[in-house]
Amino acid sequence: MDWLNSWLTIAAVLFVVFMLLRLLLWRPGNGGRASVFGVDGASSDDPIVIGTVREVEATGTTINDVRVYKVRFDVETGDGATHEASLKRPIGPEDIGSLTPGSVLPVSFSAKHGKAGLVEESRIAEAQAAIVEWRMRHGFLSARDLEIIESGVEADGWLVDVVPAGLWLEDEQAYALRVQVRRADGSTFRATRLSYSPEEQAGKFQIDSHVRVHYLPEDESHIVIATPAKAGA
Repeated sequence: MDWLNSWLTIAAVLFVVFMLLRLLLWRPGNGGRASVFGVDGASSDDPIVIGTVREVEATGTTINDVRVYKVRFDVETGDGATHEASLKRPIGPEDIGSLTPGSVLPVSFSAKHGKAGLVEESRIAEAQAAIVEWRMRHGFLSARDLEIIESGVEADGWLVDVVPAGLWLEDEQAYALRVQVRRADGSTFRATRLSYSPEEQAGKFQIDSHVRVHYLPEDESHIVIATPAKAGA
């Protein structure tokens, strides 16, 4: 099942969750700290699920000169069931680009009211677990990946080749990433893995980009990329 490898592993999940919290926890006028409720969202006590953005609509209302948007989601609960939900809140121009149709992010969800809401900073671990569970359920992560992350060696690597593999999983395209990995003794080896990404985000895979990887010394053929490729790192 090597082809199930994904660039979005536990370390990358934490990075994504922190970036999303910057957007979802920000509230003008209260020092950047989240309140318990969104403008008309779910309670922070509701379960955390995974939401896929379907539509983003400006409402014509502003709060402290920041435009309020209504965001419609398809949310998927832990049992795989899907529901429609919406969130209305002020979003600054520097953040609205993070909420494009197809974007996937953790949200709290009130099934009774059909509302999505804030994910509080104290619930980052829950959000991380929800994303990892979702990625595994959809085939982007495997149990083998998690084993390597937990038990393997972390090392530096560099992308030496990136080739579209001609495969798709749901709405994400597969890319064959050839990575040169540096062992602890300074020697190197190369390994190739498929990594899935939305087509519009493929630019994150840049030749000579630095990545952190996990691998098992006794089996260097299987690596897991622990951080997304970033040019100039």
